[in-house]
Amino acid sequence: MSSTFMSIGEALGQEQLEKLELVLKLINNTNLTIHMSLQSHGNLNKYTSVTIQGDIRINGQTAESTIMRQISSFMYQDDIFIETMTVFELMWFTAKLRLEYKMDNSSLEKTINDILQEVGLLSRKNHKIGATEHTKILSGGEKKRLSFAAELISNPMVLFLDEPTTGQDAFTANILIKYLKKLTMKNRTILCTLHQPSSELFNYFDNVIIIADGRVAFFGTNLEAMKFFAGCHTFSCHRTLLLIQRGFLQIYRSSSIRWLQILQKIMIAIISGLCFFGSINLDQLGIQATQGVIFILVSENTFFPMYSTLSLIPQELPLFLREYKTGMFSVKEYYISKVLTLFPGLVIESVIFTFIVCILSGLFPQFISLLETIMIVILTINVSSACVAFKNISLAMAYLVPFDYILMITMGSFIKLSSLPLYIQWVKYFSWLLYSTETISIIHWKDINNISCYPNDEDLPCIEDGNQVLQYFDFQEDNFTQDIIFMISLYFMFHFLGYIILLKKSS
Repeated sequence: MSSTFMSIGEALGQEQLEKLELVLKLINNTNLTIHMSLQSHGNLNKYTSVTIQGDIRINGQTAESTIMRQISSFMYQDDIFIETMTVFELMWFTAKLRLEYKMDNSSLEKTINDILQEVGLLSRKNHKIGATEHTKILSGGEKKRLSFAAELISNPMVLFLDEPTTGQDAFTANILIKYLKKLTMKNRTILCTLHQPSSELFNYFDNVIIIADGRVAFFGTNLEAMKFFAGCHTFSCHRTLLLIQRGFLQIYRSSSIRWLQILQKIMIAIISGLCFFGSINLDQLGIQATQGVIFILVSENTFFPMYSTLSLIPQELPLFLREYKTGMFSVKEYYISKVLTLFPGLVIESVIFTFIVCILSGLFPQFISLLETIMIVILTINVSSACVAFKNISLAMAYLVPFDYILMITMGSFIKLSSLPLYIQWVKYFSWLLYSTETISIIHWKDINNISCYPNDEDLPCIEDGNQVLQYFDFQEDNFTQDIIFMISLYFMFHFLGYIILLKKSS
């Protein structure tokens, strides 16, 4: 008989009959016919008797019940003992009753001690299994290991185990399954049922049967199972909608914090707009004031939302990992729901801020220009909020703060872009601040044909129209569509990186 290590992953509520049928079918060339009589009980049908007919063959040979008793053992899910006995006494009497061959007492004691050592019960060998009905000496997990040890005493070739890790902590369960794996190296066949094994335990199995809704969902090696379910797992709109609904409920329940953020945004917008009130004129001083307002629109909708969303994943990571590992949703569904949950709030913030600043400063008196600017700012704030691919806030701050300084330098407001050194020019291609600043500047200056000069003031330049303003900052009107495409590309690229990092954390 070849050595295998197999697990039957069972669904909640599976009847023992289905377990038994699947376990028996694992024996080579098994043919079974299940006969059941049903009795009506109210509106429900329940099994009243079960008859299993057929034959069991091992390597093509018919195996009688006496042979099966000689070569196999079965560990039940429920642990039933004579609780007044000690651990060693239970093992001793079990060995004496089961073993048909003679073994001297010293050899038997050594065998028992070796088995107890393997399952971590050697230090408890002289303890009683249970004292009274209400007082337990051995814990539930220790009783489970004792059941397992008792079945090993006969050194079976085939071992059936029903939920061997129930009641065990992760460390003890790992030790137990690892010991089972070692037994399979000694020409043994081990079959066990497990409910939702961890990924670490799952990797020990040679072959697995996975059951869903009472039916076999997969039968093969563990590696084949992972490939199979990775390929057949599909995106579920239903689960994503539930996650979005839960996210909105979470925002609603913390509405006081959300309203405080919006109020803060309004106050900053009012202060910023009033600072530039009456300074937006078509003259040389008005050029500087206009670019100042554009800088406020871009920077305030970049850095504040960026740092506000940094704590999103670190705060929810423990809950996400727990729910994800229980199969409640996929990483893709979770990530998409977070993006969609954040989107309405980002739109509201950017619309309110842009509208107040532009109206108070007088930047865009025309409705179309104002609407175009709002759309660019919405895109800007969403690109900024896509930078959430960090494990913790400290790590994010360590990387983002210096990177943000470079982004500001290359946005075109502080230095002529053509004068940037070669080793830093590449950064501007990843600077959505540059794309946002350039597009909003184009919206404002593209139709300006006359700007007043001060011929008597030699300290001021003489820029005569909007086209010259764009040239002064190294902006080009032809880049408008290109800038929007680049910003959209950065939005998806940042979110893709965030998804990949979250996927890595979940593995």
